[in-house]
Amino acid sequence: DYLKTLPLSAAGSAVLEEDEAQLLFQQGVGLYDGERKTRYTGGLATITTHRLLWRVEGDPKQAFFLALQDVADVSTKDSLLALKASPKIVVSINPPSSSESTAATGPSPSSSSSSSSGSLAHR
Repeated sequence: DYLKTLPLSAAGSAVLEEDEAQLLFQQGVGLYDGERKTRYTGGLATITTHRLLWRVEGDPKQAFFLALQDVADVSTKDSLLALKASPKIVVSINPPSSSESTAATGPSPSSSSSSSSGSLAHR
């Protein structure tokens, strides 16, 4: 599992690392496991110099991050067939190296999938 629990301040905002800076953010973002929608919807996605952060404001149990070093590729995907479908940012994940621990340190968007890519969709 690549998503790790995001530390939050007492005020509920993401705690950034010492040399980390926020670059972009978008509200109303849902997490997908490949093409499958997950229960993680309506969050705030933030891209920093080190990580991709996702959290639901006011719910500390729904706050996760993905290290940018785990990202293999990022692309966009628009749906021409469904007018209600939102554009998606597809994040392909690097497979873990054999020397890294594969122990889960946080929840995955979908525990039933072994997909190596996920996507974030602005809703």
